[in-house]
Amino acid sequence: MPPLQHQLSWSVSRAGTLRRCARHYYYDYYLSWLGWDRAAAESRQQAYRLKKMSRLPMLTGSLVHEAIQGWFEAKAAGQLPVPQMVKSLAVEGLEAAWRESRDAKAAGRFWPAAKGAARLAEHYYVEPMVDEASGSAAEYLARHRILIERCLDAFFDLPELSPVRDAEPQDYLAVEAMGTFDVDGVPVYAVPDFAMERIDPETELPGVWIFDWKTGQPRALDSHQLQVYVLYAMRQWGVVPEDVTCVLAYLREGRLETHRFDMAAIEAVAHRIKASIDGLRSTHFDAGASLGDPEAFPMVPLDQAGPRTCLSCNYRELCGRG
Repeated sequence: MPPLQHQLSWSVSRAGTLRRCARHYYYDYYLSWLGWDRAAAESRQQAYRLKKMSRLPMLTGSLVHEAIQGWFEAKAAGQLPVPQMVKSLAVEGLEAAWRESRDAKAAGRFWPAAKGAARLAEHYYVEPMVDEASGSAAEYLARHRILIERCLDAFFDLPELSPVRDAEPQDYLAVEAMGTFDVDGVPVYAVPDFAMERIDPETELPGVWIFDWKTGQPRALDSHQLQVYVLYAMRQWGVVPEDVTCVLAYLREGRLETHRFDMAAIEAVAHRIKASIDGLRSTHFDAGASLGDPEAFPMVPLDQAGPRTCLSCNYRELCGRG
């Protein structure tokens, strides 16, 4: 097998990381490269370990996505798990990951961690919300357990999502499928949570419907993510923007937002991606050949950082903040 090549790529999350903090971006996409190899420099291994940690809100979102994905896949296989089972398995996954991370920290064996082992930054940095004696840990875990149940209840109970639940597997186009398309010679990643073919109830014409499951609060970039999905749909399924309906499903709130975009909007987002790629190129280097210069990726100034930008960052051990 040929060695892995360190190549430039683009995604909404990658571009967002650079915008928030260039040093975080350097750790994520450059210093941590090859850090899975025990022969790599210790700084690479350290960055890789820190990168692989999760946080409970992130883990909660992942478990909700995995639960919904698993339900679709089971339906496609001729099975249909009952909602309570889906919820129970997701909650059990949360609690098991919490225990594994907590116990590893308590036993002084947080590192090294086996592949796939749960490691939470809250435990690693002994953050206040994981304090057992005060009851903060129990409250923090319970809050996310409730969030999983609320989000999955919304998926299974919202009448507006009945066309999704009732869709036939042959109409599925994507279920958490990793997709890429090319912009200016750079792979652009798009991972629609769920996409299907559906007759539009208003126009009675066939079209593509893309759903994005959200477990957190609405963000300004949510609609931008949808536009990237439309660009992907055009390349992948040969549709025009007017044939695509996008739905932001804010499961925490039990609320849906429907978005449609015209060709002008999608051409604008393509130009925006191209400009963002040009920005990434300006600092890109082959991380497989060198560690690069971290000073070329300055930390976000403290007076510009949000209240938890540094306090919740996985890499505070490396930069000395938080």
